[in-house]
Formats: sequence, C-alpha cells, structure tokens
Amino acid sequence: MPDASAADAPIDRRILPVAVVLVTWAGILAAASRYAWAFYSDDAFISLRYSARLLQGRGLTWTDGEWVEGYSNLLWVLGCAALGALGVDIVQAPRMLAAAGVLALLFAIARGDDGPDPHRALSGGLFVAATGGIGVWIMGGLSQAVVASLGTLFLVAVRRGSTPPWLLGGLAAALTLLRIDGFVWLIALTVGAVAAGRLGRRALGVVGGCAALTVGGQQVFRLVYYGDWVPNTARVKVSFTPARAFRGADWVADALADNLVLVGVAVVAVALLRRRDVLDAPIAAGLWIAYCAFVGGDIFHGHRLLLPALPLLALSVADLASARRSAVVTGALAVLAVLHGAVSLGAHANRVPPGVHWTFLTEGPASTLRARFGADDPLLAVDGAGALPYYTGFRSLDMLGLTDRWLATHPPPTWGRGGIGHDLGSGPYVLGRRPDIIAFQGGLGGVPSFLSGREMEATPDWPFLYRKVVVAGLDGRGELVTGRYYFRSRDSVVGFQRDPEGVTVPGWFLSSERRPAVLEGDVLGPRFPPGDTVVEMFLPNGAWTTEVVAPPGVTVSPRRLDHRGGLVRLTFHVEGKATQVEALRLHRVVRTP
Repeated sequence: MPDASAADAPIDRRILPVAVVLVTWAGILAAASRYAWAFYSDDAFISLRYSARLLQGRGLTWTDGEWVEGYSNLLWVLGCAALGALGVDIVQAPRMLAAAGVLALLFAIARGDDGPDPHRALSGGLFVAATGGIGVWIMGGLSQAVVASLGTLFLVAVRRGSTPPWLLGGLAAALTLLRIDGFVWLIALTVGAVAAGRLGRRALGVVGGCAALTVGGQQVFRLVYYGDWVPNTARVKVSFTPARAFRGADWVADALADNLVLVGVAVVAVALLRRRDVLDAPIAAGLWIAYCAFVGGDIFHGHRLLLPALPLLALSVADLASARRSAVVTGALAVLAVLHGAVSLGAHANRVPPGVHWTFLTEGPASTLRARFGADDPLLAVDGAGALPYYTGFRSLDMLGLTDRWLATHPPPTWGRGGIGHDLGSGPYVLGRRPDIIAFQGGLGGVPSFLSGREMEATPDWPFLYRKVVVAGLDGRGELVTGRYYFRSRDSVVGFQRDPEGVTVPGWFLSSERRPAVLEGDVLGPRFPPGDTVVEMFLPNGAWTTEVVAPPGVTVSPRRLDHRGGLVRLTFHVEGKATQVEALRLHRVVRTP
C-alpha cells in the first residue's frame, strides 16, 4: 500500500522556481556554447597530444626523442586520457569535463543552507550562466572553466562547516594539479576563507598538507621524469618585466570592463551585507585578479585567465539575494544578470570567429600529409604546436618553445616584451634541426611572423632550401581545405631526390594557391588545367634536359636547361582535360670534351 502521508505531503514550493531556473540555465549555456561551438584552442591540442601519446604507450611526451613538460595542466591531460581510454572521442573529452564542471559550479552557487535556494539560483547562478567566457571555455578545450568550478566548490565546501576534511584536502589537491599556477589560486581561496573566519586550524592544516603533498609529489615527478625543476611552459611564459606588468594591467582593465555589470553588482552586494563571513569570495577574487595583472594577463578569447574570479563575484551576488530573500531584490538581480549577459556576450574578447575554427580545418591538409609522408618520419616545425602536430602525428619541433627545452632555456634579448608565449625563437637553431616541413603561424600555415621564422627568412639560403607548398585534403566534414607549408628541397625525405642520372622534383613543389597538391592514390601533386601553366622555382645548377612525370598529354618546356642560379620559368602544357603531375625529372647532360 502506498504511504498516504507521503502522497498527501505538500510539494516543496521551491521545486517550481528551481525547475524554471534549471531550464533557464540550460538555455543560456546552450546558447553561449552554440555561439562558441566552432571554437577550439590550438593549445588544447597540445594537451591532447600528450593525452593521446600516453594512451599509445609513448609516455607523457609531446614528440619522439624529447622529454619536455610542455603542458601546464597535468590533471587535465590525465582526465582527457582517462575518458579516451573509456572510448570517448578525445577531442570532445575536454568539452565534457568543462560542461560537467560548470554544472557543478552552478548547483554549488544555488545551494542554500537547507537545499536548493531559488533566490541564489536566480541571481548568482544566472550571472554565471550569462558570462560569455564560460560558454567560450566550455567549448575551447582548455581547463579554465573547471579551474573556476573547483575554486568555487572549494569555498562553498568550506562555508558548509560540516564538509569532511578529506574532501577539502581532495579539492585542494585537485586545484594544485589542474594547473601549474593552481597553488596560487588555492592560496587566494585559503586567504579569503581564513579572513572570513570560515577555515579553522584543523581544516587549514589538512588543506595545506594535501596541497604540499601534491605540489611536492609533482615536483619529484617533474625532476625524475623530465629532468627539470621548472615546467617548460613556465620558462616560456613567466617573465617579470615592466613591459609585461603594464600589459597585464591593461588586460585586467579590459577584462573587468567587459564584466562591469557583474563587478559592480558584486561590490554593492558586499557593501550592503557588511558581514565578515561573506568576504571570502571577494577577497579571493581580488587576489586572483591582482595575480592576473602581475603575470601579464592572457592572450586567449573569453578572458580565460580571469575566469576563476568571476563565479566568486557571482557568489557574492547570491549571498545578497539569499540574505534579503525578497522577490523584488531577486528579480532586480535577475534583470541585471540578463544585462550582464548582453554586455558580456557582446564583448570583443568573447566573440569567436564565424564558421568552423581553423584548428578543426587543419585536419584536412594534415590528413594528406599523414597519408603521404607518415611512413617517411619527417620532422615538422610549427609555430602552432597544437592541431597540426596532433592530426599528423609527426615528430615535431615547436618554434615558440613551449615544448622545446633548448628554446625555453635560451631566450633572446627581447624576451618578455612581446606577447606571452610568442616571443621566443631562434632561426639558426631551427635551421640547424633541418626540419622537413615548416608551418608558420597556425595549423593551416602562413608567412613567417615570429622570431624564428623572421630570422630564417632573412638567411641567404632560405629561398634555395625551402619552397612554399600548398596542400589540400578533406577535413572531418568532408570539405576540401588547403594548408600552406614550406618544404625542404635539399637532403630531406620530402625534397628533391638525387641519383647518378639526375634529379627528381616531386610534384608537390609545383603546387600553388590556384593548384594545390592533392593526393590521388599514393601520388601527391597539383592538377594542371588544359593549356599552358607557368611555374617559377629554384632548381639545382647545371645542364639538364627536362621531362614531366604525368599521364600522356602533358609536356614541359624548355626541354633543355643550362642553369646558373636564380629562378627558372617552366611552362607545362596539358592537352585535353586537367591532369595531375607527379614530378618533374631533370636528366643530367654529360658534356663531351
């Protein structure tokens, strides 16, 4: 028999407003995430390359033969690897972790002393859901949304008073392992909790002990596994220069301006409450904001580095709504949350490029490179160390130094004056490594823009050593995408092939923007249209006869070359339909006495 008393029990009046809030949260987050769906940070693919190689049994490494800590988020790398081991698409694993973290964050803010609190949910919860950076970093592939979530969960757990010390210690350990500056975030949170009178000595000892164990343990692991006391990413990014400090102050000012409604409402909330026990969130947020300015800010969309502070400001807003418990106050805060969303989502920093992000498009030309050259084990040099190395799987050289120890330990005199993580480089070092393929800028290639590329381009041998090659391939949507890379022409698995009879110039060196090299079977080369096509290129000095390697109906002129340096103009003539050219053959002319 059913329990009559249970059937007749009154329905908790909070259920309906909480249900409305849940639907509202879901709608706002879905809209923000859909807005940023195409965005995926190239740096996220650096972490994923570590995760993928770990699953492949190659250890926590970024490339073969080098053991460098080029990630700044060990727990994130391991979490993505764990989901990958369970069969989850490893590219979607970061988005799943971020979405779960943000949902936990929202429920933590909305929870009152005796369960779900509609006033908290409709104020602080709405402010978080409407923050543009949250949606960007649910989609973006890096850990900052979860860093923000764990910080807020830690403060909420401390506030409850009845939270077991082991759980507080576990959250503290997770914060220190999630990012290399996680201990700074934990210190800010702990100072806020102590200042608010929330954290007793015993709990403080547990938190400090667990954090010390994880920081110390990771330090021992770093020394044993990587042979270094300092993470490579810290060597690249952390420089305490006046230029970096001024840049950081400007960045923080812009970030706060884009979230001015939330900041202003949080300040008013703290002033109206006038209670010591709610000072934990604003103190921790203020310390983190100061840290962001000190290290020079950030370069990513969505004010990524500042993101952990914003939910703490929303927590202060929720404290005001919970204290007043007034429909008028909560309604006014909800309206302000909508205004915050309009300002935040419209901010330039939260706008992502329209269409599919270039990191996903990189899969197209990368698939061609992998299919044609994977067995040849080429060395790939990149400015963008994420998507292209991830999709090709090639041995790689990071020209910006995030995953290269030599560059990180040999900074140029100008280091610390440019963009964070983008001011290292050495053209002679990169050329000395003799990369087979070079990708400037992002995964789709470009022109030399950073220090290594500019120095290489300035060397006299550059035009003779490397030639731009345009490669096309199908991305994950089946769309044809082109990439622009520089291939080494001499002494390379992708370069000119010499033999006693002459030289073979592979077809990909004949490609151009209008005629990218495509892969048909095992042949990679451009398709020349009917009629005449002129190609200019640097060829080896000497006397040659020319021959085109292609199906019948394709010829090349001049038929004989007496080459003494500089550019050569070749004319390819195609009879009939467009035809793929596999190679140009140069036969050595033996001069008779």
